[in-house]
Amino acid sequence: MKNLKNNLGLKIISLLAAFFLWSYVVAGVNPTQKLTISNIPVNIVNKEKLAQKDLEVMTMEPEKTSVSVSGKRQALGTIRPGDIRASIDVEGLEEGVHSLPVRFDLPNNVLLNPDASSGQVSVKIEKIIDQSLPVQVDTTGEVEDNYVVEKITASPNKIPCTGTRSRIERIAGLRTFIDISSLSSDSSISAKVVPVDGDGQEVEGVYLSLSEVKVSILISKQKLLPVELVFEGKSPEGHRIKETKVDPHEILVKGAPDQINQLTVLKTKPLEREKITQSGLYPLKLDLPEGIKLADDNQSISADITVETKEKKTITLPLDKATFPGLPDNLQAQVKEDKLQVTLEGYPEDLNKLEEENLSIAVPVTSSRWLVESSPLTLPVQISPPGEITVKEIRPKEVQVVIRRK
Repeated sequence: MKNLKNNLGLKIISLLAAFFLWSYVVAGVNPTQKLTISNIPVNIVNKEKLAQKDLEVMTMEPEKTSVSVSGKRQALGTIRPGDIRASIDVEGLEEGVHSLPVRFDLPNNVLLNPDASSGQVSVKIEKIIDQSLPVQVDTTGEVEDNYVVEKITASPNKIPCTGTRSRIERIAGLRTFIDISSLSSDSSISAKVVPVDGDGQEVEGVYLSLSEVKVSILISKQKLLPVELVFEGKSPEGHRIKETKVDPHEILVKGAPDQINQLTVLKTKPLEREKITQSGLYPLKLDLPEGIKLADDNQSISADITVETKEKKTITLPLDKATFPGLPDNLQAQVKEDKLQVTLEGYPEDLNKLEEENLSIAVPVTSSRWLVESSPLTLPVQISPPGEITVKEIRPKEVQVVIRRK
């Protein structure tokens, strides 16, 4: 019995010695240590609560954090950045900048160092707003020769955009690009729309209600055509339009290709002759067919018109070539006067070209009774000028004619 008690005591002493020996080994082989883990992404909790109030986290600084933890060597040795979750809670926040503490979810057997800071993250929260913005169409390339882009329109010309306040305010416009190379007729093209800032850079994070618009391109053809001056009515008495010069004599117009191809000349709206009484410049307007326009809206056109007015001119004519209408063939007549003077009225150009041979002098012999070899007969003189020249006065009006038998 005594030996049994002594053996029990030895066993207890051995057990305690083994425990302390195990504790010593464990403490020495797997001691408690501290560890700092970096580059842990910070997650945002309750973003959906912000979205319900049309709010959104615009920026978060920093996006990654670090944490100081403690634990046994073996536990710490197996930790990876993905084993630790860092998060901030944005529930209940309003628009503005907020500083929030970081909350960490740690693995089992790992503790947050009590003397370590939990870290702070700054978040900027903005209101989500809607705004309709205009669509701007930019082109690349060139249309075919003699064709021009008359008009480019986008449908719709405005698109509702949704995004945070700063993103919407950064947008300078909605841009779309189309290639017009070699176009020679009206076209319709679907084109992608991109929100851009003042430097032409795309603004990301903005939702457009439409990603594409239909762009309509109206193409006109140009053609250089001669101008025809049109008159109406009669010139005032004693006035005549001598010469006209249209400046410019050719005008560049544009219109639908099918229509422009049929045009060969451009007519002016009629000028009233009765209002043109002196030489000078007269403004003109073109009588353009519907759908045809001037290529240059500021193009002016005029006519340099030279007007002639009638003048009088007195000339002396010899009577040796006078004719005697009505004189029988067996008789002959001779005018006793050598010459006469005639005053004519006509336009300067006609009068200056007039020659003596262009004037016929006639002394009609209308009586059937002649006194042959008797006293001379007093007969009237007739002069017939050409064209628009008229006789105003003949001196003398009558001449002495001697009639003889042949």
